[in-house]
Amino acid sequence: ALNILLLITKLFLFKTGRPNHVQRIVVFTAGILGDNIVMAGAIAALKERFQGAKITVITNCQHYAKNGSEVLSCLPFVDRQLLVEDNYLERNGITFRIENPLLKTISCDLFVNLSPFGRRGWKGAVIREMILARLLKARWAIGFKVTSPLPHPENFKILPYFCVNEPRRSAGVLKEIGLSPLQGEEAIPVNQQAQERINLLLLSSGLEQGKKYFVLNPGAKNKCNCWSPEKFGQVASWLAKTYDFIPILIGSESNAIQCNEANRASGNICLDLAGKTDLPGLIELIRSAELCISNDTGPMHVSGCLGVPTIGIFSARRSPEHWFPQGEKSVVLFSIPGCAFCNRDSYLEDEDPVLCLDAVQPEDVQKAVLYLFEKFAENERN
Repeated sequence: ALNILLLITKLFLFKTGRPNHVQRIVVFTAGILGDNIVMAGAIAALKERFQGAKITVITNCQHYAKNGSEVLSCLPFVDRQLLVEDNYLERNGITFRIENPLLKTISCDLFVNLSPFGRRGWKGAVIREMILARLLKARWAIGFKVTSPLPHPENFKILPYFCVNEPRRSAGVLKEIGLSPLQGEEAIPVNQQAQERINLLLLSSGLEQGKKYFVLNPGAKNKCNCWSPEKFGQVASWLAKTYDFIPILIGSESNAIQCNEANRASGNICLDLAGKTDLPGLIELIRSAELCISNDTGPMHVSGCLGVPTIGIFSARRSPEHWFPQGEKSVVLFSIPGCAFCNRDSYLEDEDPVLCLDAVQPEDVQKAVLYLFEKFAENERN
């Protein structure tokens, strides 16, 4: 019923049909690194279709630190990215006005809503995003739908039945105007300057020129998404011996502890670059890797979007399918114990062990590596 109401409201507020003569596009996203980078292919498709248009990305960071939120501003087809928080509108009775001063300076012809709040059942947020599109004078607007109930405790067990994969959700939004997201290098073009900086960093850190490497990401925003650093170290040691690749640990400065523990468990054979790369550099570092092994977090999605062989290690606090990474070279590992779908979050980090993560073993990762390398080596031979 709500989606029917949203559709009727949309027909009343905005034009129907395929957009034309579009000069200004606003794309609305939310979240931090992983939430945003998976939308790169959709924004690239918009730029390809409306080549003369200026694209502004508005990103609602909510209460999270903005580190990583600005990733879309690194891409050449994004002209401007504005970072805001939830209070970007002000309501007075039944009227609304834009509260954030940055948003008062822009308007658009086409508003593309890539926010995840409809998938999370946040009805008020979807309505507010539609109001924002109207206040920005959009003639066309797409991407307003609620597909899940709110994650209240009484709903936890039914939420998996409303699963919508977030990295692929943008395809459904663009379908409304006859477009499809781009992939690979078309979605995230090479940043030559960042690539040169990373090459210099690798050389100065002792990596021989031309030496192959893989990346491991043992950190995440929430500890309850983090696989054991000791197990990451064991996998790094096995990979180095099996393939003669150099293991490189990645992450932000806040992940230094996990990276140190993983390095010790590997026998100190890893090159630790945690906190030593900016966002464009991290993207280029992952682009040239032979493999990425990561917790369910931003770098995993960067790797999947780039088409790098990717192994994602997932908890089951929510349905893992919500955040399966993009890319045909991606494999995910998870377990479903009796306590799965607990919706556990950061406020429970110091309580009981995360059983669904503990059940994943280094041998499981090794099998996934063999599967990926054998599968795509065979494809290249054919």
